Amino acid sequence: MPMTAVLRASPDAPPPNRRLGAALVGRAEALAWLELHAVAGRLVTVLGLGGIGKSTLVDAFLAARTAEVTTLRVTRDGGMRAALGVVLGLGAHADVTKVERALRARTGFLRLEDAEGLSADEVAWIVATRTTTPGLAWLATSRVPLDGGDDVLRLGPLPHDDARALFERLLPSDASAPGYAWNTVVAKLDGFPLALRLAAPWTRWSPPDELERALSQSLALLDDEATDGRTLEGALRWASGRLG
Repeated sequence: MPMTAVLRASPDAPPPNRRLGAALVGRAEALAWLELHAVAGRLVTVLGLGGIGKSTLVDAFLAARTAEVTTLRVTRDGGMRAALGVVLGLGAHADVTKVERALRARTGFLRLEDAEGLSADEVAWIVATRTTTPGLAWLATSRVPLDGGDDVLRLGPLPHDDARALFERLLPSDASAPGYAWNTVVAKLDGFPLALRLAAPWTRWSPPDELERALSQSLALLDDEATDGRTLEGALRWASGRLG
């Protein structure tokens, strides 16, 4: 039976993976979940809005593994199996039977990035094929659930303390206000790692009050009703819904 986990982040998360520098903070519980569920013969989806840290989490998980990783970045052109043939060294015009045979012989992880771009037929093929690959774990990142997948990890925003810890790690050495807590700026960014990463360099030129005012003005341009209260998360959910 499929399992869905809803995770935000562990407030007592350990320091980030050394190979990822400051990129991973507060995701210890999510990493532990992947270790338990991302196993051979199963399709696991890391689900969340853009900028929430899905790919960074998967990077950290796979960096700690010694198994082979095959990565496919999905596009919306319906050519997933052709692209997979290329990744597997069979060529874009390889017969689907050859692709399936190559997958059965493969071990490790098959990583599907941006899996929301898959068509319904492509998802159905993946769901059917993954049961015939006893040595291969299928690991997808997506903004939408994949019908028929096994387990889903719903990745949420970082809690405020973790978001602030990440922001502080990302601050440039010549930030405008050394020692400043940046609580208001962090709160306006709703715990989205990508937003924190984009905002941190601006502290080099903008003092805290200017950055806070700029963020407030940017969010004020968004319509309350359409974007769920002028929050970054609400805006992203609204935009994601508009994109289908």
